[in-house]
Amino acid sequence: MSFRDFYSFNLAMLGKQGWKLLSEPNAKICCIYKAKYYPRGDFLNANIGHNPSFAWRSILASQVVLKKGYRWRIGYGGHINIWKDPWLRDSSNFFVEKAMIPELHDWRVQDLMVMGSQEWDHEIIESIFEFRDTNEITEIPLV
Repeated sequence: MSFRDFYSFNLAMLGKQGWKLLSEPNAKICCIYKAKYYPRGDFLNANIGHNPSFAWRSILASQVVLKKGYRWRIGYGGHINIWKDPWLRDSSNFFVEKAMIPELHDWRVQDLMVMGSQEWDHEIIESIFEFRDTNEITEIPLV
């Protein structure tokens, strides 16, 4: 094996651990890190904390990499905030461009779907978002 850039390789491996903290929040190790380092938030908003371990410092270094390239895949959409989370498929911008509407600040992606089915509610989407966001949202296939 010949690795050309050990720093990048190490950061990628740490990124896998960071991704686990995001995607499997109920795993035992994730619960331990959450309780100690980010009890009121998630991994992407965590900071170094008080008296951090070497492992935590290392995993936290991958936070920058994850923030640059992660986005949610839509399932039922109950955990994905439409304003704060990256979930669109546009490779240049994963976020909606429309400014957040204060009354809808806690809306989730599931709120943009027809209740009880896996279809977009085009009427709601078109009334809230502008052309670019509307197209990006409605082009996402729902499983």
